[in-house]
Amino acid sequence: MIRKYGAAAGGIALVILIAVGIFWGVRYRAALQHAKQAPEKTVQAPKEVTISGRVEAVHVIPVSVAIAGEVDSFSAEVGQDVFEGQVLARISNEGLETGRDNAQRVVKVAEEKLQSLETAISAARLEASRVHTESARALDDANVASKAFERQTLLKREGATPRNAYERAARDNEAASKELESLRELARQADERLDALTKEYDLTKKTLDDKRKELEEAEAAVSAADVHAPAAGIVVARQGEIGKTLTQQEASALFRIATDIVAMQAVFAADPSTKAGDKVGVSFLDIAGNPIPAVIREIRNGEAVAEFTSDNPAIRPGASCVVLPGLKW
Repeated sequence: MIRKYGAAAGGIALVILIAVGIFWGVRYRAALQHAKQAPEKTVQAPKEVTISGRVEAVHVIPVSVAIAGEVDSFSAEVGQDVFEGQVLARISNEGLETGRDNAQRVVKVAEEKLQSLETAISAARLEASRVHTESARALDDANVASKAFERQTLLKREGATPRNAYERAARDNEAASKELESLRELARQADERLDALTKEYDLTKKTLDDKRKELEEAEAAVSAADVHAPAAGIVVARQGEIGKTLTQQEASALFRIATDIVAMQAVFAADPSTKAGDKVGVSFLDIAGNPIPAVIREIRNGEAVAEFTSDNPAIRPGASCVVLPGLKW
């Protein structure tokens, strides 16, 4: 009897064990199936923060215009390399050009008059010299005739000379005196003419010198219409339009030239946490290499300005750049 109940209990226990095994097996397979169907969760690394910016030169000089007027032509574009003294633009000013043309005409007239006076003075000097020579000869002739007449007069008193000889001596003396007087008058007139021409020449020459100075000033004013580069560098900005009158603001800086492309700065939108002294990196999409270290110098109008140095000629003002905040270097 006892064996009968023992066998029955063992059978029941075996059935329970089998049922438990089946139950856990089903649950394990269900868990595996659920795990396969569920999407796998991945951990993503935080993305690197970058900010787009632009490159500017630290050292930039303005090129101003010395005269008022309208832009006649431009000879340099933004981004162009220029050398010192190169003509960048030409400004048209009708008033200055008219003044120069008038000054040129006045100078030409004065020069022609001066040349004419020089010719007249040369002729007057020759004439004065001839008349004075003739006057000197007439004086000698008059002296000879006077002495001959005096001798004939003495001889006549003594009755020692023919009447014809005395009368001839008298006529010769009178003729010599008249010729001398006439030549002396001609010499005086020649001297006066030469003196008048010389004074007129001096006055005309002074006037010409003054007019030439005025012409130089007028030409210098017109020459100022040519805008020259004060130094070598890269044109980074240009104002004004061809055919339009320059405003005072445009005339004060018609061009801006970067004179140093080693000292550069990256300008980019400033984050609220950005402050002066922060270190950043500056890189370029089209230029290989590690980011260039830069330090934020200031925050202005919502933009940060980070200065850096570069010896790469490919990095020029106006280029786009990528700024990496928080760079450790």
